[in-house]
Amino acid sequence: MKKLYAIVLTFIGTPLYGAGFVGVGHSNYWRTYVAPSPDSGAVVCTGYRVFKVNPSGSVAWARSLSSYCEGVFTYASGYVVVDGYGSDVHIHSLAADGSEQWGYSYTLPGLYNNVREMTSSGGNLIFLFESYLSSVYYPLLLSLTTSGNVNWAKSYSVPGLVNTFVPYDGGYVIGLLDTTYSRDLVLIKTDASGNVSLARTMGAYASTSGNITIGMAVVGSNLFVSSDYNLMKLDNSLSVVWAKRENTYYLARIEASEGANLYMAGDWDEIFKIDTSGNVIWSKEYASSLSISLHGMVLSGGRLYAVGEADAYTDSIAVVSVGTDGSLPCASHYNLSFVSSSVSPSNITVSAQSQSVSKGSSVSTGSASYTINLQCIATDVGETTENLCGKPVEVYDASGRRYERLPDRPGVYFVRTPRGTKKVIRR
Repeated sequence: MKKLYAIVLTFIGTPLYGAGFVGVGHSNYWRTYVAPSPDSGAVVCTGYRVFKVNPSGSVAWARSLSSYCEGVFTYASGYVVVDGYGSDVHIHSLAADGSEQWGYSYTLPGLYNNVREMTSSGGNLIFLFESYLSSVYYPLLLSLTTSGNVNWAKSYSVPGLVNTFVPYDGGYVIGLLDTTYSRDLVLIKTDASGNVSLARTMGAYASTSGNITIGMAVVGSNLFVSSDYNLMKLDNSLSVVWAKRENTYYLARIEASEGANLYMAGDWDEIFKIDTSGNVIWSKEYASSLSISLHGMVLSGGRLYAVGEADAYTDSIAVVSVGTDGSLPCASHYNLSFVSSSVSPSNITVSAQSQSVSKGSSVSTGSASYTINLQCIATDVGETTENLCGKPVEVYDASGRRYERLPDRPGVYFVRTPRGTKKVIRR
């Protein structure tokens, strides 16, 4: 057997692959969702699959669903997965290892019900749905116990494209785009029981359609909201501390926060980091040849995981993993800056209406497998030297190009074998 001098990738001081990776997986559905893992990595769902991806790009476990996944979320006991969007939706609770804890069908009041967000609060699971009531969509909050029993459900009287909500100031803030008249950003503030305490139109016009134009994050006592090219810092009365905009009409949305910093995703390929004054710390574009339309991003274990649709491939998703410095071999600088702007908020009247939601029969996920094909991987890894034996399973060079076998020419290569992943230097 020919011996190769190799460097074994270790976990000492830095995660496997160091700065991260860009990978592509198969999907039969264009939407992709991501949630942070309590230990390391992230949980992704798309199409009929939900899976956990490790910091190395390998898949720890995967489960199958009976219909299209509509969202995945993290809470203290593991993960919550929602599939289906009609009048009956399925909600599953998975343990940290992916095993099923419980799952039920729920009959919601709307003809269609799209889940937008979930948070764990006061020992309960609070879901935001976009519910089709009276010929238009309205926000609907649903409270379940952590064992899946229904506490309460309330809808809100302003129609629009419902996007997200966050726990804030002892209750919640719901964000939606009013498509009836002005296409204005609307924020609804509630208490912990879903009763409305304040509602405002923010004077932040959004021209883009769809349900991915609004992002929210809480840092300290302030709420940060992005919509289309607008970025705002608000206090707990939803008054504007400052407002900024991206001059090139950039579709920006807040997806994650860390200390005094915020992470945002662009419409195509871009991720950027800003401070709470709206100053850009870095802005990067990743694997632009894949034309990734980003759908979501989370911060997990000190790393960013972004997911989206890889338009360069048919029926595929993309997973981007980077450190908080944003560095990757396939990353390039993206010119981005915010300038001061102004918005004109005004109070509106929004009422809450109790709705009936019933828990139905048990449902379950099934066993499944999933693989991510790594396209771009970093080379700044922890290293120790030893001989490399074992038949290669996957071989990549530093640019992410894939080979059927280890090339017989000088270069740096990444080889995955049954014994682990190695970084090989051929001289």
